[in-house]
Amino acid sequence: MTRSMFSTALGVLGLVALLYALYVVQTAQAQPSSSGKPEVRKVKEQPAATVRFEELRTLNSAHWGIYRSKVPGGWLVASFGHSGDMALTFYPDPDHKWDGNSIR
Repeated sequence: MTRSMFSTALGVLGLVALLYALYVVQTAQAQPSSSGKPEVRKVKEQPAATVRFEELRTLNSAHWGIYRSKVPGGWLVASFGHSGDMALTFYPDPDHKWDGNSIR
């Protein structure tokens, strides 16, 4: 996988995360009040988040790039194929014990 494909894929992931965050903020702001009208609350602005992926070394697979990022409760794992395929999953590991190796 080329770096430009990886950058594009991360850009798409960032856009999806941004859209989800906007949805969460919108739904959190409009709370029903006793009058039946939505009560709008101000949301404290948060600093921009940074997600850092580390590349995992892969054996027997020249066609995939696998990356992981330490997130609360586990790992965000992304894989990218040379043909443009992409997969994203969450691996629960609260203590972050996974060293990146697969089980033999």
